[in-house]
Amino acid sequence: MSLPTAILIEPDPVLRRLLQHHFSDRWLAYGAANACLAVPLFQSFRPDVVITEADLPFVNGIAVCDILKDRFPASAILVMARDVGALPLALRFGADAVLAKPVVPRRLEQIARELLHSRTGTGERSAAARSRPCPHCTGGSAVRVLRGTDRRAEYVACGTCVRVWSEGTSHGRRRTDREIPA
Repeated sequence: MSLPTAILIEPDPVLRRLLQHHFSDRWLAYGAANACLAVPLFQSFRPDVVITEADLPFVNGIAVCDILKDRFPASAILVMARDVGALPLALRFGADAVLAKPVVPRRLEQIARELLHSRTGTGERSAAARSRPCPHCTGGSAVRVLRGTDRRAEYVACGTCVRVWSEGTSHGRRRTDREIPA
């Protein structure tokens, strides 16, 4: 059985090397500082999973989603961002999952594995992909914004109406539908 391939696009060289090192045991992991440097990697390795930062120099991570969905539909795309307001836009442009920073490498790998297993050979999301109808718009699909850490509260984002809201528990109480300004 061959190892899955991951391309990590991260402008911070320390974080990029840390993630590459963490992934190297169970993945063929390649890193690039920006999308322009990642293009030859996409063409050479046809990645199973692409992990990109939303805020990249030259071409941002959201444009990367749009380009990859056209050229490499079988690749799963995970977008990371410090600003959760950018994440619904990533969903609109084809990201399969979004992740709020800071990131713990073990958690990132777990999410990448889930993405890998939730994909079918045609590049479509399988029924295992977690989404539900958006409560704010008709026809939208709300997707969890995964946390890079193991915090209890989570954000939910809709790529159709470009909203992010908070859900989950906080100190034992249930919080629902508090909209986060984008």
